Amino acid sequence: MRTVTASAWLLFATLLGLGECGHLYAGLGALLSALAAAAYLSTLRPSRPAPSRARLLVAGGFLLAAALSARLGETGVLAALALIVAAAAVAAGQASAQAAIARSHLLALAAFALLWPLYRLGGAFWSTLERLSLAYSGAVGNLVGNQYVLSATAIALPGLVLAALFVVARAMLAARRSWAWALRALGILLAAHLIGLAALEPFAIGVQRWAPWLDYLLLNPQALLVLFMIAGLAVAERGAPPAAAAAPVAAGAAARAALAVLAGALVWAFVVGWSPPVRPVAGRVLLYDRGFLDWKLPQFGRYGQRSGGMFGLLPVVLRGWGYQPTISADSLIERHLSDYQCVVLINVNTSFSARELEDLRRFVERGGSLLVLGDHTGVVGIRGPYNELLRPFGIRYQFDCASFPGNSWEYAMAPITHPLRAGLTHDDEPQIWVGASLEADPPARPVLLARYGFSDFGEPTQYEMSYLGDRKFNPGERLDDLVLAAERRYGRGRVLVFGDTSPFQSGALVKSQRFVARVFGYLLGRPAAWPRVLTALLAVVGLAVIAVALGRPRAAPATALAAVPLGVALGAALALAPHARAETPWPQAAVALIDHSHVERFDELSWFDDCVGGLEYNLLRNEYLPRWVERGLARELERASVLFVIAPARRFGAAEVAAVDRFVERGGWLFLSVGYEEREGSKNLLDHFGFDVGPTPLTQFEERVGPLEVRFHKGWPLVALAKDARVLASHLERPVVAARRIGRGGVVVVGDSWFFLNRNLEGENGAYEGNVQFVRQLLDLAREGKPAS
Repeated sequence: MRTVTASAWLLFATLLGLGECGHLYAGLGALLSALAAAAYLSTLRPSRPAPSRARLLVAGGFLLAAALSARLGETGVLAALALIVAAAAVAAGQASAQAAIARSHLLALAAFALLWPLYRLGGAFWSTLERLSLAYSGAVGNLVGNQYVLSATAIALPGLVLAALFVVARAMLAARRSWAWALRALGILLAAHLIGLAALEPFAIGVQRWAPWLDYLLLNPQALLVLFMIAGLAVAERGAPPAAAAAPVAAGAAARAALAVLAGALVWAFVVGWSPPVRPVAGRVLLYDRGFLDWKLPQFGRYGQRSGGMFGLLPVVLRGWGYQPTISADSLIERHLSDYQCVVLINVNTSFSARELEDLRRFVERGGSLLVLGDHTGVVGIRGPYNELLRPFGIRYQFDCASFPGNSWEYAMAPITHPLRAGLTHDDEPQIWVGASLEADPPARPVLLARYGFSDFGEPTQYEMSYLGDRKFNPGERLDDLVLAAERRYGRGRVLVFGDTSPFQSGALVKSQRFVARVFGYLLGRPAAWPRVLTALLAVVGLAVIAVALGRPRAAPATALAAVPLGVALGAALALAPHARAETPWPQAAVALIDHSHVERFDELSWFDDCVGGLEYNLLRNEYLPRWVERGLARELERASVLFVIAPARRFGAAEVAAVDRFVERGGWLFLSVGYEEREGSKNLLDHFGFDVGPTPLTQFEERVGPLEVRFHKGWPLVALAKDARVLASHLERPVVAARRIGRGGVVVVGDSWFFLNRNLEGENGAYEGNVQFVRQLLDLAREGKPAS
């Protein structure tokens, strides 16, 4: 049973590390994967004490594997586990039973490292497996009298494939190959998987009735299915052929194996998964003005959430990033399209004429780009016109709502190699929320794929609720692998379709504008020709190196088994890991950064009392382009104009304080609002710039500042002001707002953590006019570059 136990731990380590074992927080998945890998090594511990050199080898492999996983995330797991297995094989001794088990696992991981990236590339291979999974799960559902629409992720297809590869590798490395046993074992494994699927319905009934605390497993059945597969492996292990002893590795084979590792990594990373960088160009963009649209922007004298419109910020962002947008309602015929490189359709709810459909198709075929943005459940009648338009491109909107498993799509997205995913800092950066799922027929392919989530059917009678369903998972609704955005290359152009307009709406663009800029850079740019030539050259060289390194007579088969998996696994990691190759240029507009990288006290949403939607609107009214900073503040400050820091809970490090100081010296302005209760997170900044907040509460009050009545929600006095600081507002003869000129820029400190939040500035239904005008004066102060008198 040692083989089954080791296989079980390695199976769980791989699936947990790759995010294929249920929707988990990434850190938890990595921790559980490391624990399972440690258990795997413990299972393969030899019966006799291992020499110290062997123990050091295992420890080194484990540490190196941990470093790979930490650096490359889930895409580095295959390489990491290959290192662990290789170390275990060598440490256990070449002729031991434990080494034989490890060698079979190494071979299985090699094959899996080839297949998993192809599966996660989202192309024809992925589409085929999805269709097979849906048909297979549907057939099982018919057997148990239920509607199963379970995707490849939901049925734990990666786990089934890896377990099958364990069986095949065991048969290949046996002393005497027994394919009859392999076929019987694969049949048992498939039967165990089928029984597990069939058991999901009674399990769900039991959980709902007796153990509701296990409801997590209802939408994440992968772990249960893996347990059934492990039971199948245990049954199949009876009668398994013994493994063959490995021949000793010849001298010099290690060097050749290292060459093979590097060559295999290059071949796989560049040929299979590498997408060449796209250089964005400043082009003309047509924003089609027909449909469910609102192009308003925030203006002085008009306040509240609805004062800013839905898409008014989009052309501002495009102009800020160097593009040339035009809003037009002209018909989409050839003579109107010829002046543009990209056409954007947003919630178009009227049918296109036959001529418009043909001219749009020809526009794409000749090299233009078409960006189609829609919403859930065909809201306002967009689904009919859109599906007619997209028929030649093989993409369709579903009458559904793609629903995320937690509070957002974070940790639910699948890694797909594409320029739009490269460089994403986290899954929420695109700001996709509640939208439709898409069907994409090859050669159309997913661009953003939700590995976890479900398709909530729309309700045709719920007109007032925009046809939304009950937002609960029900039998017959698809589980997992939902396409949120899809692409089709057509002729010399491309079509890009989103099932949700949220990333392009004004309220989300403060967080998603880097991603949106990358979208337009991808649609308007063109990849250079030389990367394809280099890719082909590297492939030829890499294959030649592998042939030479492993084709020598003295290279034992064990060397090949140790080298090839590492090469292809490392290549898979490099191919799917996000890199900086898709970095977008900096916007040309004046940028106002709102720091969210130090656990600031405001909520991530926009229009509750403790949010910053009102501040964002006021920045727009003052002709700044607002943008959140989630990480990398020092880098973001290099070209920004102003920075808002609102009661941070985490202190700024010395390097960050130095970066803020450089930012101010060269002309930037820092706006820091903080009360005494939250001052610890700001202490470094306050001390550096010569400010502090006193412990005497001033509570809520209004104070006249010139002609303005300015409201403070929870004020605190400023103390220890620098000699050259100027008081801008005070209460009971105690300063609450002060400014200081430093270099070509300056610092403004407000003794109120709530001052820039919605409750004190501008909320969903209105604003405090005095505060709005006071913020305008503060920003004028920054723009003029001189302290107030």
